[in-house]
Amino acid sequence: MADLADLLNQVRSDYDISAETISSQILGSSRQRLVEQLATNGFSLGEIISADTKVFATENPRFLFVEFQIDYRCPNLANSAQPSATLTVKGDGSYDAERQAFGEHRNTAGRKVNTIGCQNWRPI
Repeated sequence: MADLADLLNQVRSDYDISAETISSQILGSSRQRLVEQLATNGFSLGEIISADTKVFATENPRFLFVEFQIDYRCPNLANSAQPSATLTVKGDGSYDAERQAFGEHRNTAGRKVNTIGCQNWRPI
């Protein structure tokens, strides 16, 4: 018996949703809180450095199912010579292609900050 991931791969859609669109809608209301948490740990929210999205068709052509992972560079606020951190946001959700907006979405891996080479950090 095939699992859900195999089935979704079979009905994958070629519709493209940009990383910037996902980022603005997913972080939307939590952006300020996230910026504050990063600043508390000595980092700022920087640009998107990589993104991976998979878009799948659903039984309703108006709605798509999207899996995403977006990595952000998070520069060190205390010292620009120190390495940046990387914030990874991973999740999935329902995307309304007609309204060009996410309906329901969830964070599937928690926000993770990789601070290799950095000191005095806390996970957020």
